[in-house]
Formats: sequence, structure tokens, C-alpha cells
Amino acid sequence: AERHYFVIPGGIGFEIGASQSSLYRTNTPGIPIGSVHVGLFYNLDFGRHVAFQPGLAYISKGNRLQSDLDVETTEKMALHYLEVPADVVFKLGKIENARIMVGAGPYGAWLAGASHKFKTPALSDGNDVLPSSPHYSVNNLANFDWGFGGFVGCQSPDGIFVKVRSEIGMMDLNKPKNDPYGRNFNLTVSVGYIFGYR
Repeated sequence: AERHYFVIPGGIGFEIGASQSSLYRTNTPGIPIGSVHVGLFYNLDFGRHVAFQPGLAYISKGNRLQSDLDVETTEKMALHYLEVPADVVFKLGKIENARIMVGAGPYGAWLAGASHKFKTPALSDGNDVLPSSPHYSVNNLANFDWGFGGFVGCQSPDGIFVKVRSEIGMMDLNKPKNDPYGRNFNLTVSVGYIFGYR
């Protein structure tokens, strides 16, 4: 009997990597947090040097705070997004050689979950001035984020690639606008593969 094998369609790609995330446009100085991200995308070539790459990814973003008054008082907010990027990619060089990639485009992201940790000493020695409450509240977070991303990378002739990407969010994370938390900013380093690439 003839055997049937599952074949991943050409043009589908996946990537995995590490990220560093923080917030900008905030009055509270933050400390970047590290995480991982994974994603799928479709590489639609328009000729030999231009492609469109819409995708779906899981990515964690957020920020960490440390009290200026007591180093033992810390706060960390981790945001878990399902993100849809849509990049236009320019591939420089001959298709039979390793090529430089430069891509950019918008993204939209849905907040799938959030975690929040606030740590402070149980007792004060009389010299510490401890915050009365955390700065962040996961109950006030906006459910949607959008912004712009861009990357540079290198792709081999058989579809293996590495890239460095940066994203800047356009929305403040806190729904009450009188208490801004800041906007997402993250930097990622990824490796991946495009199936059936020629």
C-alpha cells in the first residue's frame, strides 16, 4: 500500500529565541527582564529580494522595579502576549549565498496573561522608608497593545536564519490614563528555519 507522509508546506517558518524587555515613557526607572519567545510565520516571496512575513508568536514582556530607599523592596511585572507581526523583508545578495535580511512592520498583541510579584521586608528597622503599596496592578492592564518592530539578520540558502529584532509599543499599559505605567520596549535574538526555502 502507498504510504502517505505529512509534509510541512514550503514557506512556513518557525523561530525561537531570548528577549530583554522593559518600559519607556515612564517616570519610574525600570530594570529589564529576560524571557523567551517562540513564533510561526509564513514567508511569501515577491521576487528574489522582497518578502512579506505575517506571523503568530508568544512573547513575554514586562519590567522590574527596585526601591531607591531599600534594595530589598522589588517588584516585577511579566506580561504574556500572543502577538501578530506583519513584516516586509528585504533580502540582500544572491539567493544561492547567505543573505542579509532587513525587515520592519507593525504588530498587534493580545494580553493572554500577566504575573506580578512584590517583595518587601516584613519589618522596618526604623531607618527604612518602605512603599505602602506596589506600583503596578494587573487589574488595570490594557488587554491590547500595538506598535512597530524591525530586525536585521542573516539567512542561509537552505532557510536557516538568525536575527536581532527590536519592538516599540505605542500604547500605555495602564488603562487609567492619569497613572501611566509606560510602553513596551523589547529586544530579541532568534534562530529559526523556513521550510522548503529555495
